[in-house]
Amino acid sequence: MIDTMKPGQSYPNNRQRRPRRTSNNNNRRHNNSGGHQNPNKHWESMGPNVRIRGSATQIYDKYIGLSEDAKRNGDRVLVENLKQHAEHYLRLVNIQQAQKQERQERQQAQAEQRAEEAAQNASEEDTED
Repeated sequence: MIDTMKPGQSYPNNRQRRPRRTSNNNNRRHNNSGGHQNPNKHWESMGPNVRIRGSATQIYDKYIGLSEDAKRNGDRVLVENLKQHAEHYLRLVNIQQAQKQERQERQQAQAEQRAEEAAQNASEEDTED
């Protein structure tokens, strides 16, 4: 049966004409920070028998402190486990610091380029007068 509609006539079941929903990539696009980690981002870590919240640096410091406590108590297995957790957050801190350094270098290069262009424009204006 061919589905023909007269002007002003509506479908009995609106679902027949609604477009299918597709995944919305807009949210992913806006949340993409270009690979940059926010150093103030708060993490939640579920370590052995402990939940730690805070920035990557704070979590790293906390795991190191807990591993020192475990070492004093003579629990070598727990010490190793806590140090592995700390190492993970240290890697995150190192990534953040490297990205910050790259960003600063890029901003400095852009500022120098703008200063050169401004000086060049000023010298061109002086030669025109």
